[in-house]
Amino acid sequence: MNSITLNTPQFVPRGEEADRDRAIDYIARTSRRLDPLTPLAEPDGELNVPLTTFLREVRLPEATRDIMMAWLSSAFGCEPNEVSALNAPSLAAAHGHDARAWYEGESEVLKFAEGTRSLAEAMIEDSGADVCISSPVRRVEQNGRGVMVTTQAGDAFSAVVVALPLNVLKHVEFSPELGEEKSIASEQGHAGHSVKVWAVVEGAPLFYEGVGQGPKGLMWIGTEHELAEGSLMVGFGSDPEALDAKSVSEVQDAFAAFLPDARVLKVDAHDWNADPYSLGSWMAFRPSQITRLGAGLRRRRGGWPSRRPTWRSDGRGTSTGRSRAEAAPPSVQESYLMRELGRAGRLTSTCRPSGAAYDPPDWA
Repeated sequence: MNSITLNTPQFVPRGEEADRDRAIDYIARTSRRLDPLTPLAEPDGELNVPLTTFLREVRLPEATRDIMMAWLSSAFGCEPNEVSALNAPSLAAAHGHDARAWYEGESEVLKFAEGTRSLAEAMIEDSGADVCISSPVRRVEQNGRGVMVTTQAGDAFSAVVVALPLNVLKHVEFSPELGEEKSIASEQGHAGHSVKVWAVVEGAPLFYEGVGQGPKGLMWIGTEHELAEGSLMVGFGSDPEALDAKSVSEVQDAFAAFLPDARVLKVDAHDWNADPYSLGSWMAFRPSQITRLGAGLRRRRGGWPSRRPTWRSDGRGTSTGRSRAEAAPPSVQESYLMRELGRAGRLTSTCRPSGAAYDPPDWA
């Protein structure tokens, strides 16, 4: 298979740039069928085919096809034949129908200076809610008098916001039941089973990015921060069995396909596929799932209201508080939260190292 080790967003072999552009433009043109502000409940059935079938129409050379498939696999956390083609144009639509901005990461201009956990901490602080960790929910029941949430330990709560990953939903008992489509979708699960590894790497080019299909299943690696001891890099793959993401030697072998002269110093990872509170990575709908089940996923069932799904939501847990941002209309919630975090100094640009403001993970 093919891999490219350039520290530019070009990725594909010299002379095949026009083929890459045809594939990206094809995704962008297709995205114009979709409105990013409306639910993906009943889209064009033609798009609910495997991603491999969708891109076959572009007729790419082998090397560029492999690179594009590796990029898309890293984006959705699964093999291209496992995921609905609808996922690609829907993400392009969310980037203003600009698939190139998505491909080159141009829209990713802000990161949390103190790590993603600072977002959760800010929400908790703003809400004033009590947080109970290690308290898995067993049952959620709603009747004419209200709602009752019961944990596996027997504790009870009288308010709920359900924000469970799709793959976990089937492990909670609901009364009244959530409905046939929601049950089917959770039993099937979404296709995302990404492997994500963090590494401190010595000898990598500054702010490197690489994409390809390597021997240990990694398909994309990139630099998040430049630290004094080396580059803090992250890698994504789609085969949980191919790589022990907590083994320095295995990650070294995986990174060598992209950076043969670099040395991996430290690694860290979390197995989201085995984690009982996620049972997979981020949302990646399977072929035809939206066509068959999308309307039912949005339909109100019994006493349970259903808001417009956020298809790539990976959140979990419940909260009884209501922050100022939550009280705002959905269209302004994101801008409100980002503005408040920016004022608090919790955001930093990806175009420069975050320096002392960044708190790296606990290394294995």
